[in-house]
Amino acid sequence: MAIVDDVISTGASTGTALRLLRGVGAEIVVIGTLVTEASIWRTSLGEDASMVRALGSIPFFDLMDRAVSSKTGRDNCTNDDAPSRSSGRRVTNL
Repeated sequence: MAIVDDVISTGASTGTALRLLRGVGAEIVVIGTLVTEASIWRTSLGEDASMVRALGSIPFFDLMDRAVSSKTGRDNCTNDDAPSRSSGRRVTNL
């Protein structure tokens, strides 16, 4: 049986699917995904990580790290028209 997911980030959903399917006797032979995000999923899935086949991978994006307060001088991805938690402004273009 194959498991297919759109994105594997932490591996939590994929791990749950593996446990549930194996619990009913399924033999998983491959895990397919469009993209993997970062690499924490490898630790989460353990040996099962070797079954993952992805079309691509992307780094981990933490939106709150990108919406840095203007105090740091790195507030170049926000605008003034809507609030956010970090700087009082909403992130619009990442």
